[in-house]
Amino acid sequence: GETRKGVSNRKTPPTVDYLTQGINCYSSASLAGPWRFEGTILRQQHVVVPGLRGPWIMQRPKVLFNPRTRQFVLWFHLDQPKQHYQSHRSSAVRSAYPMKSVGRATADRAAGPFTFAGSLLPDNHSSLDMSLFADPD
Repeated sequence: GETRKGVSNRKTPPTVDYLTQGINCYSSASLAGPWRFEGTILRQQHVVVPGLRGPWIMQRPKVLFNPRTRQFVLWFHLDQPKQHYQSHRSSAVRSAYPMKSVGRATADRAAGPFTFAGSLLPDNHSSLDMSLFADPD
């Protein structure tokens, strides 16, 4: 049968150093499981964004295969921790992600390891909870 692979961001309690976070890969012959941990496919320290420093928020990962490059491409929400500010219209304190960008990484295998390829704002727009579609053409 076919083995399915899934990716997930590792969540840690706030007391744990952000540098322990990363994006993990799991595999299973069935969507119902059991799921086997394949490893961390992209780590905090491998993300380099010019002019910015981590710790990074790396969440909502997705992987697609690019038949032209014959590589797997990992897409994820890349950000820095939420910043808190006070609204000028009320006394409420709000929080927001400052970057609102998409991170990309590539690998020869679905289970990685992945190499960070950069971040972007698609069409110069914020991106937080993206969906992906691979056109079969």
